[in-house]
Amino acid sequence: MATKTCKIVYNETKTYANDLNDDISFILRIIGLRRIYTRSTRNGRETLVQQTDISMEKNTEFEFKIPPDCLVTEKRCRGLVDILLKFHGIPDRIRQCAVPSIYKEAMELSRYREEIGGRGFLIVTQVGVIEETWISDDDDSEDEIRTEQDVCSICLEALGEVRNTMNLVCSHSFHKDCIFQWLYHNLSCPICRYDDI
Repeated sequence: MATKTCKIVYNETKTYANDLNDDISFILRIIGLRRIYTRSTRNGRETLVQQTDISMEKNTEFEFKIPPDCLVTEKRCRGLVDILLKFHGIPDRIRQCAVPSIYKEAMELSRYREEIGGRGFLIVTQVGVIEETWISDDDDSEDEIRTEQDVCSICLEALGEVRNTMNLVCSHSFHKDCIFQWLYHNLSCPICRYDDI
């Protein structure tokens, strides 16, 4: 059985003036890592099997305009932002983190815009996440993941051609250049720390 977690590492919001239009818009960027671990039921040891960069995937940046009638009350603005993000499949944990900073900033900018006279603004919220999945070593799906090691865990780039990769005794694969540089400083596998190399 797999256990999944999603940790928010940071949440940063910046605002930019937009002279091209008088709308208040926002962009949500999701960046971070997705990690898959196996957990031994015998000794409790956890092994990192796969790590990928979330920001390289599709659908990690979303842009929306906030209509002026939704900037009348905080409740209406908060509701719109939440619905837009939910509609586009943003997980609850990320929405709970991003929605307050976006709608509060939008309401403040709306009040400020009235004072200075109709200027547009862009709110950029960046949320850093680490999604982790633990799979028990008695789970059938572990074999599927272990055979899918298509990324070097040292440089996080695709392994590519077989002649440029090296398998250690523990069966983990790396780029030859990466693992030789690693082994020069550390005499153990970077994934499972197997040290009888």
